[in-house]
Amino acid sequence: MTPFKTVLGMIIIICLTIILFAFINRGTLCDLKIYPK
Repeated sequence: MTPFKTVLGMIIIICLTIILFAFINRGTLCDLKIYPK
């Protein structure tokens, strides 16, 4: 396996992890609000 394919595979795995995390936290991902104390 060439180093390029290894890096490409790692990038794909990272992207899939981020997408999966976004689907799990679908409601809270864009709901980051700063509340005054």
